Amino acid sequence: MVKNFLEDINYIGFSNIEKLLVINLFLCPYMLNGYTLQNDLGYFSCVYGVVAYYNMMVLEFIMILRVLALKEFKSKKTYIWIAVSLVAMCFTGASDGPVLIVMALVPAIAYVVIKALIENDKHVFVAWKSVYLYASFCAVAFGRVLGAVFNLPYQEDVRLWTTANQLWSNIGNLLCGYMMLLGAIPGSGREYSPLEMRGFCFVFGLIIFLVILISFMYWLIKLICAMVKHKKFNEHILFLLAVVLVDFVEFSLVYTSYGEDIFETRYLIISTMAAFVLVGYFVKDLADSLLFKKFGVVVLFVAIIGCDLMSDYLYKINTNESWQVDEILDDIKTTDAGLVYTWGKELTPIERCLRVYDNQRVYKAITKDFVLEDFGDYSVYDDSTQYQGPTILVVSKNEPAAPDEILKKYELISSNDQVDVYYCKSNPIDIQYWVSYGKKLKEGNN
Repeated sequence: MVKNFLEDINYIGFSNIEKLLVINLFLCPYMLNGYTLQNDLGYFSCVYGVVAYYNMMVLEFIMILRVLALKEFKSKKTYIWIAVSLVAMCFTGASDGPVLIVMALVPAIAYVVIKALIENDKHVFVAWKSVYLYASFCAVAFGRVLGAVFNLPYQEDVRLWTTANQLWSNIGNLLCGYMMLLGAIPGSGREYSPLEMRGFCFVFGLIIFLVILISFMYWLIKLICAMVKHKKFNEHILFLLAVVLVDFVEFSLVYTSYGEDIFETRYLIISTMAAFVLVGYFVKDLADSLLFKKFGVVVLFVAIIGCDLMSDYLYKINTNESWQVDEILDDIKTTDAGLVYTWGKELTPIERCLRVYDNQRVYKAITKDFVLEDFGDYSVYDDSTQYQGPTILVVSKNEPAAPDEILKKYELISSNDQVDVYYCKSNPIDIQYWVSYGKKLKEGNN
């Protein structure tokens, strides 16, 4: 992916300084708000670290940038590149639904329309680059249809229109989302003094955010002037501006915070990457003799290095030792149990670690609301009555979530700072019964 991004920059024609700036903006992990072991959804985890949730979408966005940067459409390599990108987009449509359409391809259609209006030329709508963007849109849509055929689940039902009373707060959260993604401000609930090292490091993210904002405004003003005067405008910059602008409008009007107080920053990754390239174009467009350019480039490099070093440090010191997973596993291994339950929402991360560390037993996580936490899990013994042997039950030490009638059937065998570990010679837990009980309880409360 990094190699493809570098090749895209070469196609654009950036100087070495501009290439270094853009590639370092791309590679910086942006972890000034730390790293969440349980389920981190920041830039690093979504783009190229850990599970890289968004790496396919990022790669496809880079593919689109490559095609739009081409001067002609003749080589065999270009045909192969386009074919591979369309197949990849179909796969993304099946796995993630219309997310890529929203983040990159609706802006791409807007780009075609704006380009036609600027140039006052209807032939733009049938140009080969425009046809490629239409094909990309259709490839993702076709993948989504395939997903529906195979009954794949999507989160489309939890994305709602922003209501009138939510609009301004949603726009504010969206701006905060961009700043949080880049480490320009502390996350919700985090308090740091700007005079201490940990708090001062947010200045690095703030500098990067401000440079991106200045670059975006610079090109937006130039675009407006070009539209008014019907002058030709760099089509690559136009596409990048369309991605940032349309994404901002879309996410202002659609509520995607899922009840949280801050915007889901991962949805802004594609438009942020478009902004990275805009920074390169901005630096390229400035005269080399300008002190503003020389000073600005140095400051931006220092900010990227500072952000990178602090991110590396925060990532290195963040471990799961406080979960005491090794101690819990040692206790479990002293028994003959083949099925281990963890009961309580706060124990789900521990269960996920245990099932990776130990492939000799089956692990099942149940929340205090009687929900089976099977995200990314195996399905064996989802019907726990199929297992008749000894079992282990792990509950939180401070607030055991398992019902008393279950706990009475188990014997306490060990305890640590986090949990109590219980053992039973049989399997008294019927997961499906308790899941059904939880659903009835929830319906009764509603």
